[in-house]
Amino acid sequence: MEPTDMPPELPDHSLVRLRARPETIYVSKGRTVLATGRRDGFLDQGPDQGLFVHRTRLLSRHRYLIDGHPPQAVSIPNVAQHSWLGYYIAPVPKAFSRHLAISDIAQQTIELRLSRYVGEGLHEDVDLANFTQENVGFTLELDLDADFADRTKPAPTAGRTDS
Repeated sequence: MEPTDMPPELPDHSLVRLRARPETIYVSKGRTVLATGRRDGFLDQGPDQGLFVHRTRLLSRHRYLIDGHPPQAVSIPNVAQHSWLGYYIAPVPKAFSRHLAISDIAQQTIELRLSRYVGEGLHEDVDLANFTQENVGFTLELDLDADFADRTKPAPTAGRTDS
């Protein structure tokens, strides 16, 4: 058989199709995959990020905000293939008003710790710690979006309708 006489490729009917991307953190077990940004561990609605079960994306955005701002990622490693642990800090607003040195600001933070486990879905524990010497008030927001996008169907194109 000549190299140009290669048989045509058969369609891929595998259950899970992963394409490694260095900018993505993967946490998976079975048919469930959580693909997040490596920069902060959150889902920002990128086309290849989300919580996927089989080939359907259930979550397209998942992030936390403290007083309306995303916390700063400190460490966001995988613990095992199916688990992940993220440490974040957020400065207390009044720490900036006092013009403190960065080393002092680091001691005046709120820590957000996220523990994620993927199995037949996503389980997430949220822990907050106040590392200031005072009582602190703030707003913690969870920003979610879901689109239930099927990865096996082509994206619609302008002017095309499916009947």
